[in-house]
This record gives sequence, structure tokens and C-alpha cells, in this order.
Amino acid sequence: MNDTNIRQFRSRPPVPARLHAGPAAAGHHSGSYIPLMAFADNLPISESLGVFVGVAGLDWLADGHAEPMKAVAIAIAAGAVILVARRWFKQRQKD
Repeated sequence: MNDTNIRQFRSRPPVPARLHAGPAAAGHHSGSYIPLMAFADNLPISESLGVFVGVAGLDWLADGHAEPMKAVAIAIAAGAVILVARRWFKQRQKD
């Protein structure tokens, strides 16, 4: 594979979704499109899952039982921090 084929798979464009697509608009392709997957690409899902597994596993090893609600709360907080940091760094790079 050459560099152009490798680059094409690293970042895929967002999947377009139609605005105001009703039954009358089903037969033609005119209309506005919005990116459907743009926000989902920036969500730290795998990082939050990793934090959840790490916290639950550490609780299980240290105390002998896992506290899933504590692990969920910490994972959501870590995901929110990662999301805010990514947006801040992305905005900072544009300036």
C-alpha cells in the first residue's frame, strides 16, 4: 500500500445526513446535508471505558469487591475532562 491509501483510512469524513427529509423528498437528491458523525468522533468512549475498568479493577483488588457506581462516576468525570481538554487544544491550535 502506498501513502495515499494509508492516509485515506486514517481519517474518514463525517457521514452526511439530510435535513428536512420527508416522504416527498425521498425521490430526489436536493436538500441540505449536515455531518452526522462529527461529534461522535470526538467522544472519549474508549478512554472512559478504560478508566471504568481500571477503577473497578483496582477496587476489586484492594477491597475484594467492586463498586460500579463509583467507577461510573469517575469514568464520566474523566471523559468530560478529556472532552473539554480536546476541544480546548483544538481551539488553541486554530488561533
